[in-house]
Amino acid sequence: MYGRFVAHGPWAFAAASRSTLWIMRVAEGHVAVTARSDGRTVEASAGDYLVIRDDDEFVLADRPVPAGGACPTAATPVVRGLARHGDAGPRTDLRAMTIETTARPVRPGLLPAVLRLTVDAAASAALEATFALLEHERDRGEPGAGPVTDRLADVLVTHALRAVAATTATRPATLLPLFDDPGLGRAARAMQEDLAYPWTVAALAREAHMSRAAFAAEFRAATGETPLALLRRWRLCQAKRLLRETTLTQTEIALRVGYDSAPALSRAFTHQENIAPGRWRHRINASPD
Repeated sequence: MYGRFVAHGPWAFAAASRSTLWIMRVAEGHVAVTARSDGRTVEASAGDYLVIRDDDEFVLADRPVPAGGACPTAATPVVRGLARHGDAGPRTDLRAMTIETTARPVRPGLLPAVLRLTVDAAASAALEATFALLEHERDRGEPGAGPVTDRLADVLVTHALRAVAATTATRPATLLPLFDDPGLGRAARAMQEDLAYPWTVAALAREAHMSRAAFAAEFRAATGETPLALLRRWRLCQAKRLLRETTLTQTEIALRVGYDSAPALSRAFTHQENIAPGRWRHRINASPD
């Protein structure tokens, strides 16, 4: 989902990341983003790009908000993807894309809660052009805008994750090397397209046209984890999307994402999220947009 927020300070509001990743461009003014999880504040100014991690609660403001400080909701109702607040004071213009990453090459668990990207002139131009095209599709509202926006989201993710890879020089934060490799990418796409299938390393190696040992070694080198560990994360990411966006029962969701029962899904979900799926569904649906 693509949107724009234009505000005149002072302003501040709380939000919860309903998608796996936010990619944000500061087109004008200044913004301070404070993650509820660790209390750390990242500030950005015009021309900067921010990535906000999976399902984190955070505060956006024109200046840092003290921990526990009051945080009024600033935005007026959204009209055609645009929300406004105030008509005086310093102006801030934010453009943001919220993106599900079940089928995209991101590893949100390895990212900070909020990350300001380090981008060179070429990367900045590519990101800015993609945001401009998203704005164009939103404003024109022509037939086919939905599929075009989906493709632009893929382009935006790729450009942003290249910048993430350049910004975070530690463990791999993206899966771009996986999808760049013909054999590994073939196996990864097979997993994504059929999460319910009882995949084994041997079956995935066959998809990649590789031996089991070579596939397992090259997969870990490209991603920093095993094929089945990545599969488990993708399954649980999809389970979270279905819990959030549908009224499917936990049993139905379990079967769709590759678990043979609701208790099996619950055990895996609770191990990763430290909360049962039913409680997570209630919490996320009760939190503000």
